[in-house]
Amino acid sequence: MYLWQQELFCLKWFINVCSLVFVRKIAKNALDFLGYSNLFLALAVFCSTFQGRFIFKHVNDSAISFSVLNFVAAFFLYNLQRIYQSSLPTTDSRLLWYCKNKKWIFTLAILLGVLLFQPLWYIVVDYKEGILVYCVCAILSVFYFLPPLNFRKTPYMKQFYIAFIWVIVCIVIPFMFDESFFLGLKVFYKDEILYVISQFCFIAALCIPFDIRDFNKDKEEGTRSVPVMIGIKNAKWFSISLLFIYFI
Repeated sequence: MYLWQQELFCLKWFINVCSLVFVRKIAKNALDFLGYSNLFLALAVFCSTFQGRFIFKHVNDSAISFSVLNFVAAFFLYNLQRIYQSSLPTTDSRLLWYCKNKKWIFTLAILLGVLLFQPLWYIVVDYKEGILVYCVCAILSVFYFLPPLNFRKTPYMKQFYIAFIWVIVCIVIPFMFDESFFLGLKVFYKDEILYVISQFCFIAALCIPFDIRDFNKDKEEGTRSVPVMIGIKNAKWFSISLLFIYFI
């Protein structure tokens, strides 16, 4: 009986270990997909847009609508950038992962397009004045990484370019509407302007740690980001200064 209990204990231990390894593997794959597929970044864009409705009540409907549009647009545009980057010779682990998992990302993109087609169409119709500005931002986003312009390689411009596009699509365009009525820039008073400035500084500050992470890669590619131009230590202080302005 004692031997039987010992064997049963070993069997349970083996099953628990296998289950733990299996769960860890699933969790790692899920987190890799969330990060490397740009799904997490699309969710961040969604939340950045959605938070406007809690601060300024007049943008309730427009903030919700553009949250959905921004989520889909961010997912598509950032993956378009990954497609371009992965087509070039690379040793970057993120891009190598992307090459192996393209089919799953494309499947998710198609599902998003099919499931959200009707609400996206209504958003385009209801907010057509803002969509014109939105399309200009989409074109600028494409030229952020595509030659011949490739704005990301312009000295000091990388994080400010991202922050500029981010606040335009997540804040400025939704704020141009009172519910679904287009008011343009008439609704931008002191509080709205300060909110735009604070979010611009916040996003620009968050970009710098990622540029520090990509320091060697950017240096090899000729991307003159802030850490490459002024050094990592000074870039950290610069990021802290932007955050200080944001908190003020």
